[in-house]
Amino acid sequence: MSPGQLSPRQLVRRFLPPAVFVLLIGWHQGWGACGGPPASGPAVQEAPHTLIQGEAFGAGFSLKVSGARTPSEEQALNDVVGAILSEVDLQVSTWRPDSALARFNAAADTAPRPFPAAPLGLIGESLALGAASQGAFDVTVRPLVRLWGFGSGAATVEPLPAQLDDARAFVGNHLLVVDLDGGTLQKRDPRVEVDLSAIAPGWAADLVAAKLEEMGLHDWLIDVGGELRGKGRGPDGAPWRVAIEQPDAVARQGYAFVELSSGALATSGDYRAYREVDGQRVSHTIDPRTGHTVRHRLASVSVLHPRAALADGWATALNVLGPNDGLRLAEELGLAAFFIVRNPDGSFTPAATRAWVAAQGPAPGYGATGAPSGGAAGGASP
Repeated sequence: MSPGQLSPRQLVRRFLPPAVFVLLIGWHQGWGACGGPPASGPAVQEAPHTLIQGEAFGAGFSLKVSGARTPSEEQALNDVVGAILSEVDLQVSTWRPDSALARFNAAADTAPRPFPAAPLGLIGESLALGAASQGAFDVTVRPLVRLWGFGSGAATVEPLPAQLDDARAFVGNHLLVVDLDGGTLQKRDPRVEVDLSAIAPGWAADLVAAKLEEMGLHDWLIDVGGELRGKGRGPDGAPWRVAIEQPDAVARQGYAFVELSSGALATSGDYRAYREVDGQRVSHTIDPRTGHTVRHRLASVSVLHPRAALADGWATALNVLGPNDGLRLAEELGLAAFFIVRNPDGSFTPAATRAWVAAQGPAPGYGATGAPSGGAAGGASP
């Protein structure tokens, strides 16, 4: 391990702590298709596998690889993962002042600045996602996140309308210029700050996945802060299986179950990271178009995508858009998305796009088209 490199267990918090909305289901448990824990009985011997886990970007990280390995092979995997996560941290952390992104944010001018190629490409993709999501995804939202009391340097009181108006003047994807050929990133306003917390954990999972492919490994499951990417099968020969949590700030139980043998799953919701103000829940999710926290009844939304970065980003964007506009746009774009809407009585209503149903089967209580038996998909009110 090179000097200064961090192993997965040594990584400390650099990004906003992401909420974790998925449960990793043990491959040996044999949960039925309808979900729920197995009946009590004798312990089942786990099949051979390699498990690497620790902390990354303020949340848990794990890598599970099917099959037995020698201690030296396991150490090599650990070193590879540590090197990738350390590099991501050095490039796009908003918590360490020496990261490439922190240095860009601190620059008080509008000159084009050299920026590492890989995260520059990620920012370019983020701007494209922002346009496709009608502005719901915006990597310049950092000043608003601080005003609302989330993130490093955050305030502890509700922002005043004048403060929100001032911050919104330098929030917007149009205020960034990405020059991939020249390798530079530029602000149109010196006060612009970039935050990749809503897409970087998924991106890190993609980088680990690419390295595993390069190493000739084809059966693995990566979890970076709850953003998952999987390939192949678990140690028991069955596809990797994970559960989307029922939206509950205290209890942790599965609401819907997903097979992840190829691709990524990301979830964004309102029930892990929030604070109470005058008895009202204030979500950590900011709508960059208004400057306010989201106020609709969407409890969580999960997205399946070939790449974890885009699953991560789209889950955030759809969460901002809410149960109606989010579902409508996801259908238009052919995204595989699963929504859990909170009802006034505390119960939940699921909704799934047709692409989700095609990939995973009907949502709980849904018919073959993804529409609830009593009406059309997306019928929940905000």
